[in-house]
Amino acid sequence: MGKQTALHGHLPDGDSGLISKAGPQVTVSEITDMNLFQLSAFSRQMKECAAFLNKHSGIASLPALSSSIRGTAVVVMRAEPTKFWVASRQSVMTTLPANGAMFYPTDMTGSKTVIRVSGPAARTALNRMCALDLAVAQGAFLATGMHHVPVHIYCRSKAVFDVMIPRSFGLSITHSLCETSQQFGLRVTAPTRWTLPRL
Repeated sequence: MGKQTALHGHLPDGDSGLISKAGPQVTVSEITDMNLFQLSAFSRQMKECAAFLNKHSGIASLPALSSSIRGTAVVVMRAEPTKFWVASRQSVMTTLPANGAMFYPTDMTGSKTVIRVSGPAARTALNRMCALDLAVAQGAFLATGMHHVPVHIYCRSKAVFDVMIPRSFGLSITHSLCETSQQFGLRVTAPTRWTLPRL
């Protein structure tokens, strides 16, 4: 049996809600084939952590808090001051052993449901679910909450957002977001494979 996502069979394609002449203003799709790893380090190890990520992901420096940097085949996002999330199409860190004296790579691929929210009203629809300023630069990586569930939002552009939700809450949060988006006109599309964002 192949891998199934938390939304498999629960997110039918199609348009719904108040569709204007301009068409649906919010598009929602599930993101698949995104490998996600967390790298934890101590605050005193930032220099070594930067060298480690440079070697294995090609980034020149560590991203600032609440931001990201694109590497050769990955995106490195700073989730917390000492925690970095690495997103890629390939399982780039599965072969790297945990080093008790250095870093702690953790595979989080199966722990998140990732949905992409895009369109002219995407920012407004998301703000119905979370109190967060989404008028940010491309590559911002923001932590917030939706219905008391911690989520992270990666800003691919000013109108495209990847929302990372704990898998056990993926279906309920996605349903709530879809219901909220119907006031703007909603289009649900087939799952989309994750790709590197454009520079």
